[in-house]
Amino acid sequence: MSIVFKPKIPKDFSAHIPARKKAVLTKESELKRAPHRAWSELDKERLIGLRAVGVSYYDCALLLNRGQSGCVTIMSVYEMHSVIAEKRRLIIAEVMK
Repeated sequence: MSIVFKPKIPKDFSAHIPARKKAVLTKESELKRAPHRAWSELDKERLIGLRAVGVSYYDCALLLNRGQSGCVTIMSVYEMHSVIAEKRRLIIAEVMK
């Protein structure tokens, strides 16, 4: 008498996966994107001020009504990190007087 191994796990699991419905957008108005808003100088200064006092990008985005990645990107594009570091040094010097 020989023992024959019969696997109970199927080779193909596609029968167990439900079919996905593809969403088809027919009009541009159906896209859920907000209209583009350029960064004003006031918004940039506010972002610099908030980051100088240690506010997170997430909280900056909420306060400025922007996206978190937008705040990070604008910091990188305009190379504001040195400006923030200098402003932070000034705030620390003011406190230490």
